[in-house]
Amino acid sequence: RGPQEIVAGLPYRFRAAGYDRYFNPCPLDPQAVTWEVEEGSGTFKGPELTAHAGGTLVVRARANSATEILRVKVVGSEEMARLVITPAQIRVAPGEQVRLTVQLRGKDGRVWSVPAQYVEWTVTGKIGAVTGEAFCAGSETAAGLLMARFGALTATVPVEVAPPGEKFQWIGPEGGVVREGNFELRFPAGRLSQPVAVRVAPLTAPADLPSGFTFTEGLSLKLYAHAPLKIEAVARWTPVAKEYCVNAVFFVRGKDAKWQRQPSLDDAGGLWGRINDCGELAVARYEAGLLPTDLAQHWARSAVAPLLNRGLIRGFPDGSFRPDAPLTRAQFAALLVAAFGWAEPEESPLPCSDAVPAWALPSIRAAVARGVLTGYPDGRCQPNRPVVRAELAVLLDRILRLPEGKLPAFRDAAQIPSWALPAVRRVTAAGLMSGSGGFFRPVATATRAEAAALVTRMLTYYLRQPA
Repeated sequence: RGPQEIVAGLPYRFRAAGYDRYFNPCPLDPQAVTWEVEEGSGTFKGPELTAHAGGTLVVRARANSATEILRVKVVGSEEMARLVITPAQIRVAPGEQVRLTVQLRGKDGRVWSVPAQYVEWTVTGKIGAVTGEAFCAGSETAAGLLMARFGALTATVPVEVAPPGEKFQWIGPEGGVVREGNFELRFPAGRLSQPVAVRVAPLTAPADLPSGFTFTEGLSLKLYAHAPLKIEAVARWTPVAKEYCVNAVFFVRGKDAKWQRQPSLDDAGGLWGRINDCGELAVARYEAGLLPTDLAQHWARSAVAPLLNRGLIRGFPDGSFRPDAPLTRAQFAALLVAAFGWAEPEESPLPCSDAVPAWALPSIRAAVARGVLTGYPDGRCQPNRPVVRAELAVLLDRILRLPEGKLPAFRDAAQIPSWALPAVRRVTAAGLMSGSGGFFRPVATATRAEAAALVTRMLTYYLRQPA
């Protein structure tokens, strides 16, 4: 005797009873009964049967010369909809325990209970372990995942182990939003394979921010991932005093312990940015001086001011900006590196046979390492060579990886070099560069004002894209 339907992976006990030829009960020693599976996938351990797959089992019991056959239906993983763990999320203090219940939900709506000892449990991080029917939290503040497997079914439970009052926020494969005080961080979808906890706390004012910057507010972000993880996010800071955003910049200090400027611009009463790592996030204000006098009536004033206010571009010692002066390759590399927060690689040989000014070397190394700046066919970088508008379009396109677009009907379209034509199509379609009087002027030398205006538009475009 035994159940006529069982679940694959769980043990079920069968028993045998003896009868004489007249169907009267007679004594039967359980130890004298032999159990075996004649058809199907399953094994007996004494009178206890465990099926290994769905289908039908034919089991036989033998005792002396007597024998009996029983057909048993097995419900396998293919008939199950999901594995359900309760609670679905665990928040406990260090050292506490939480009782776990496990259920199988069938596609037909039926429910089966599963004792926790028949489930395969794994954990990420130092959150604790499953003992018997309970999850036992570890002794330290931690976060991670409790993962259960039964047959082909799996379930995941986010776990937070922290003293009362402390909490975590979670991001997952679908992305997520972390909000704390004046900060909002939007993490993109598709970057994580499983949920990750983020522990957020206010940041104490650091004393080692780059020269010229004053700390305003910050967060400490700690990711509890089972493997090293670096993930970008779109950052938003909305202080009560909106004027603080005018000259504010996001900085991030990651595992290398160095503060790295992040792309930042003020917009609609807040500071927007893209952060390339988690760790310590700081908002710092640049101690900008007066606007150069030669910008007062210049067309590029509104585009140059946000860069001057953040120390991304500087004027000359005589107090001028020289907006109409030619822009060199070295100057543009320095502006790009400052605006986008590119770190100088530790070891990055330059494909240059000519000399590079010492002040421009870190910026050119960073731009070369990212494939933005390249040398000429003769092996030179020509850092002091003025940049023409066709080159600006190519550099911009390499950075933003723009979608395809249609080239406007420029009257000088035939003068656009073939190597720059795809980039010109894309940057003009995106509204980042335009012509004047129907001309694109591809071989005209770019000015400092044009470059500053272009970088401001680039940052605006870049910051509006998903991370």
